[in-house]
Amino acid sequence: MQKEILSLAAVCLIFSAEGQIPDHPEKRDFGLEMEKSEEHAPNPEVQLYPNDYSSYKRTKAWNKKAMTSGGFLSGTTELDFYKIGGRTRATLADKDNNIYLAAPSGGGLWKFAPDGSSFTPIDDLGNFMPITDIDQNPFNKTQIVIGTGDEIHGIPGYGAFISNDGGNSFSPIASTDPESNSEYRYIRFIKYSPETPNTIYMAIGNDLMRSTNGGSTWNKVFDGPSKIRSLEFKSGTGIVLAVNNNGIYTSATGNDGSFTLSTSGISSGSDATNPVVATHAANRDIMYAMIEKSSALRVFKSTNGGASWTETTAPVFSTMGQGWFSIAIGVHPTDPNTVLIGNISFGYSVDGGSTWLNARGFEVDYHDIRFHESDPNVAYIGYDQGFGTLDLNNTSMQWGIAYNPGDGSFFWESQLQGEQTEVGKNPGYNTMQVYFGDYYPESYGDSYIAGYQDGGVMAQISGHTDWRPMAGDGGSVLINKQTPNKGFISTQYGRLFFSNSADVPVSNAFSEVKATDYSTSFYTSFAGNNADGNQVYFATPSQVQRSGSDGATWTNVASHSLTSAKVATEHAVDPVVYCVGRNGINTDIITINNAASSPSTSTNSFEYNTLGMPDRLNVDPNNRNSLYVTNTWGDAFKVTGLNTGSAALADIKGDIPDVTFNTVIGFDGYPDILIAGTNIGLFYSTDAGSSWTLTDEIPHAQVTDLKFRESDNRLFVFTYGRGSWATTLDFLSVGSEEVNKVKFSVYPNPAENLINIDLKEDITVSIFDQKGSRVINSTSKSIDVSSLSAGLYMIHLENNEGLVGTEKLIIK
Repeated sequence: MQKEILSLAAVCLIFSAEGQIPDHPEKRDFGLEMEKSEEHAPNPEVQLYPNDYSSYKRTKAWNKKAMTSGGFLSGTTELDFYKIGGRTRATLADKDNNIYLAAPSGGGLWKFAPDGSSFTPIDDLGNFMPITDIDQNPFNKTQIVIGTGDEIHGIPGYGAFISNDGGNSFSPIASTDPESNSEYRYIRFIKYSPETPNTIYMAIGNDLMRSTNGGSTWNKVFDGPSKIRSLEFKSGTGIVLAVNNNGIYTSATGNDGSFTLSTSGISSGSDATNPVVATHAANRDIMYAMIEKSSALRVFKSTNGGASWTETTAPVFSTMGQGWFSIAIGVHPTDPNTVLIGNISFGYSVDGGSTWLNARGFEVDYHDIRFHESDPNVAYIGYDQGFGTLDLNNTSMQWGIAYNPGDGSFFWESQLQGEQTEVGKNPGYNTMQVYFGDYYPESYGDSYIAGYQDGGVMAQISGHTDWRPMAGDGGSVLINKQTPNKGFISTQYGRLFFSNSADVPVSNAFSEVKATDYSTSFYTSFAGNNADGNQVYFATPSQVQRSGSDGATWTNVASHSLTSAKVATEHAVDPVVYCVGRNGINTDIITINNAASSPSTSTNSFEYNTLGMPDRLNVDPNNRNSLYVTNTWGDAFKVTGLNTGSAALADIKGDIPDVTFNTVIGFDGYPDILIAGTNIGLFYSTDAGSSWTLTDEIPHAQVTDLKFRESDNRLFVFTYGRGSWATTLDFLSVGSEEVNKVKFSVYPNPAENLINIDLKEDITVSIFDQKGSRVINSTSKSIDVSSLSAGLYMIHLENNEGLVGTEKLIIK
């Protein structure tokens, strides 16, 4: 058999865009919210998110004032990327009763057709978006429970919910209300006992809770030394748990005080890093456990309910590690020798672990492996780019990855494998976890580009022309608004890429450019200038650098010694640029004036315990000396007077202080109107942040980024788990009869050198080109337009009440 030898390094560097081996060498996933996660945050000062639950319930009552009723939003469009789905944490597939459910991380609960031909969100406005587990009552198949709260990514849940109609609708289980017990904010597992009616087990952090009355009340039966990584059942009323950095615990009864640590033939204690366990449904005394040690996987098998274990042959896959984030195991319900495992890679054994196949039909980072007894030869696999099925009924020869222990290399070979189908990559499963996004000019419609967690960078252009120029983890993205074929994208740890074909961004279209050194942040943020798309600003660990040469060369515009520095730029030809980061006990804001021509800097300092570590920055479009700042604790501030040396800080969370804010933007000419992306959806304020209203136009998912296109008032909304959206801000709309509130004329039109505005009252004149860029801003009624190229422009007239008139202008 001919073999193509691949070194480990070569295997790890192949992108997955074309179905090849994914790129994850030494991969970590300190994602967007990792500083907000208690378990994985290295800084003990970092706090968990505030409790969004009570504020969510308040805002549900406020929804009578949603944006649509106030005339704020229209033309809301879901921007589904057709070639990839989002991280899927759990599935339920009941072929007998036609119940098929999937739970993407942060994206709610979905019904789907088994072949992936249709997907329907159960309730985009429900309060169970961050689902972590789904289970079905074995004594009543139409009764389904879900648990919420994604602790790894710091997204609190709202307790457990129950459905009595096969998953069509859910109601909260009152006893798990996080307001009564904050531990219920993070439910990792919730499962019905397969033997005892009305008995449910629930893992919350280190603790195992049990209800014997269908969830009405709960009792703690296990107080573990660390986080519970798996919850399974052994024979009779027995329980088996995998506990992080400890190992496998078993109990014959599930009662308090009855759990013992397995030590015979299996790693335990500190050698049992990131363990997971699964049992065989036909005989639950047969079980498999997988443990990660030094980025290697070790698998153990027990046939006596965990009393003793035997280690199988060690699986050696092309990419392994990061078990704290992605590790899963599943056992065939009727064949005890078939076991599936997932880590960064995925594979399985059909001979009890003597040999392993490193399957390649899916992408990376596995979170859930489940066989469902109604169709025992089909396993559902949840991973970071959606979910798929492994069908052992249908096997065929296909290319797989094999390992040569002699030289440590991996190679391609033809293997007999079960059919692998990526169900969750079909149209409709719009569940991607977005870090950052950007839009193309108006002539491209709702085209956008976005950086996704473990989805790479995606671009959807002119409808459904879907491009994936980079795999891995995407970060900030930028389209040059004057020359949209130019663009920047980024990935982990400060890596920045540029392309001259960003409007046709095929795989590998972007080439790496470096800003002298790399950031330590997992995802990379940078700032672009929409008024001059050639300007890009990037914060290294010691400098703020500017490139005006598509990343070929970089100029230092400010030096700093800030931790986790972030940058933001005013959209002006010679902008003010801000750099914010931690400086010991302070958080410093460095102001860089005339950043494009002759940079000069000044610094304002605030207490770190107040301003915190910056997350997202946006310059106030109404005042270049003001900045909107959100931090990694979920706070939101407006900082004013940054040109004075004594800047002031104002909390703008108003009447929802316990909601987590991720980003805040303002609108030119409307200083009192703000839009905020929060953990529970999209909010707006009409009083500069004193009060906020939640909109039902966008799903109540975590909104991570907002970008506003002035030319057509289109707002692009990017979420963590519910993909991307576009909507129009009607209160800024151009072209309606209500906009022209004053009578005026513009002459001459067409024009060459000078235009005049025939209007008595004082106004501000803004002129926009066809790409939506503001090219002139003036308070004069006689304006020199000789610098403008020939073409069509739009004039906006504004007074202290906002936009009062629009007119098209033709330059000859």
